Amino acid sequence: MKLKLLITAFFCIANLLHAQNGKLKSIYQDEETPLSIAVSDDKVFLISSQENDQFFLSVYSNDGTRLSFDKLEITSNQSLISFTVVNDYAAALYFNSANNSYKLFTKGKKPQSQVTHISNVSFPEGFKPEKIYFDGNKVFSTGNYIGRIFVTRLENSSFIFSKLLINDQNKLVKALAKNGKLIFIIHSYIDDELKIYSSYSLIEPARTLKVNEDTQVEDLHFSQNLNYAAELFLNKINLYSKSKTISYDLPGDFLLTAIYETTDGVSVVVDKYQNRYKTKAVYEKVKRNNKYEYTTVEKEVFDKRDYTEKMILNFRKGKIEEIIVSTGFTVEDKSVPANKFSVDGNSITNTSFYNSSGISIQFDFNDNRLISNSRITHDGLKKYNGLEAVPTISGWFVMGTQYLYQQNNKKVYNISFYSN
Repeated sequence: MKLKLLITAFFCIANLLHAQNGKLKSIYQDEETPLSIAVSDDKVFLISSQENDQFFLSVYSNDGTRLSFDKLEITSNQSLISFTVVNDYAAALYFNSANNSYKLFTKGKKPQSQVTHISNVSFPEGFKPEKIYFDGNKVFSTGNYIGRIFVTRLENSSFIFSKLLINDQNKLVKALAKNGKLIFIIHSYIDDELKIYSSYSLIEPARTLKVNEDTQVEDLHFSQNLNYAAELFLNKINLYSKSKTISYDLPGDFLLTAIYETTDGVSVVVDKYQNRYKTKAVYEKVKRNNKYEYTTVEKEVFDKRDYTEKMILNFRKGKIEEIIVSTGFTVEDKSVPANKFSVDGNSITNTSFYNSSGISIQFDFNDNRLISNSRITHDGLKKYNGLEAVPTISGWFVMGTQYLYQQNNKKVYNISFYSN
């Protein structure tokens, strides 16, 4: 049964006070878009191609220094299956369609570490790899086997099934990197629990979270130390911990965008939104007089999404308190804002990017008091088309197709680092 706590709501509604101009430094520019990008701490990892079908793994720091540049021995008929970075340990898996073989690349944490590769790595028969991970000690792969997602680990040049038992009584929810560790989360149907394992110990879970039989486990957001998970289902926030569930009803349409735990509780961040629609002529196949024909019909289609306010729910000492801040951002698609947190004593700062701008909200968690809020803006961010912002320890890597018209009038792909 879900535990309902006494709700003490403290409303603090504020408008944006001032604009905050940070620093934007270009990290990477090239005419070609990288084949794959991963961010770890304050570094960005790129797999890119150059002329003559040569492929390279590059690592850049947030000040623009290229820390390493390694050639990958790849042929044109090899396709990238997965590229991930965990705590600065990189792994890439390629598939050769010509001979149905796989090739594995790994790179150590230190920039001077050489890229190692294993050709013709094998997997259990019937296993189809989807993701590859290197935790600095072992290489793991998650993939589909007999209709379920299993975890395998590398032994010599072959992947074998790991000690994580997957059967009719559980399933792998996800693998993710948290606090520099590779984590596997298993949903146990029998116990109504999430069992959280570190890749360094797959025998006993590092911790468990109690869930319900109707929990949408694939949609859960996990706090940084994995002591809490939250979901938004039917306009209700469900917060899960080791022993109980706390629920909180929301007034309207919201998206769950972040969760952050403190020593005294946890903050859950939701964004209120409204979708705009427009009428568009669509050419499609319709049935008339028992015959199919193509014609133009008018349909209501998605146009834009307006984010109107951000609500921070502070769960602390048996109370749930609200801080509400007006936002006012419009996105051209249904993208969800990215969030990061920083802490200074009792003060927590939640920073969010929506498109080419964002908002920074500072609040006191213990007193549930809004300290300040400011809009993030920079002229350089406006040049990005389809901006994506990835949070790091000290700022954000921002990327997208940035139109930098040079003398030859070419469009340049750009990655920059933004800091306050």
